[in-house]
Amino acid sequence: MAAAAGVDVSDDGCTTPPGGDCGGFAGMTCGARQWCDYPEGARCGAADATGTCRARPEGCPDVFDPVCGCDGVTYGNGCEANAAGTDAASGGPC
Repeated sequence: MAAAAGVDVSDDGCTTPPGGDCGGFAGMTCGARQWCDYPEGARCGAADATGTCRARPEGCPDVFDPVCGCDGVTYGNGCEANAAGTDAASGGPC
């Protein structure tokens, strides 16, 4: 029922509304099918920055423009990083 209402239901049974806060000093996390979108200049939660939970993309363009994810993994493009549940830390490979 929650999923039908547009609310992500994470694996632990907690719900995270779309557009909810993530990161920050408290280390808030997004639901299982979301990623934390940090503002420019505060990538990966630098300086305890707070981001916004976004739905993971279901499909990404077939464009090779590598980025380094906040998880330290190189992805083919920013969309692929988001689909894996992470934000891009920087352009180019890790």
